[in-house]
Amino acid sequence: VLCDYGAACLLLPMKLFRPLIRDAGYSLQSARNACQSTGLSLTAVMRRMLETGLRDCVMIIWRYGHKPSEYVPSLVGQMNLFGSPTAMDPPKKPRVDYFYTTPMNSRFIRKDKSVEPGTSVARVFEKSPGTITRGFDYLEITNQSGHYLTESILVILEGQARAFSFVYFEELSS
Repeated sequence: VLCDYGAACLLLPMKLFRPLIRDAGYSLQSARNACQSTGLSLTAVMRRMLETGLRDCVMIIWRYGHKPSEYVPSLVGQMNLFGSPTAMDPPKKPRVDYFYTTPMNSRFIRKDKSVEPGTSVARVFEKSPGTITRGFDYLEITNQSGHYLTESILVILEGQARAFSFVYFEELSS
C-alpha cells in the first residue's frame, strides 16, 4: 500500500492529476482510464482521486461474507438434518473491509458494516470482474444515513472477490 502511494505521488503529481480528474470527471471510469494510461493499481488511483478533494466521498473496499461475530453453523462443523450443511447459515452480505476518505471528510465507517441485498453495491458481486455498477442507494454506513450515488467495480484480490466503491455524500432529495 505504501509502495502504491509512493508510485501514485511520483507518476501522478497532484499539480497535474487534479486538473486531469476535473476535466475527465470524477468517476470509476476515469479511475480505470488513469490506471490504463499510467500502469498504477486501481487502489492507488482511487486513493489519489480522494486526495484531490474534488468530491465529498469515500472509497470503500467490500467483501462478501458473514459478520465475524455471527454464528455460522457450517463453519463449526454443525450438520443439518434437513439439507446441506450451509442451509442453516445466515445469509452472506457485502461488508466493509476497508475505507478511505477525502481530507475534508470526518466520517467513520465501521468495519464489517453491511448493505442490503438490493443495493448497487450488492449487485456488483453478481457481475463479471471489471464491470462498473451505479445506483442511488439508501445507505446506513455512517451516522448520516441517506440516499447516495454509489459507483462500484468488482475486482479479484488475492483470489477473493472484492468490490471497490465510491460513495458520494452529496445527498439526493427524496
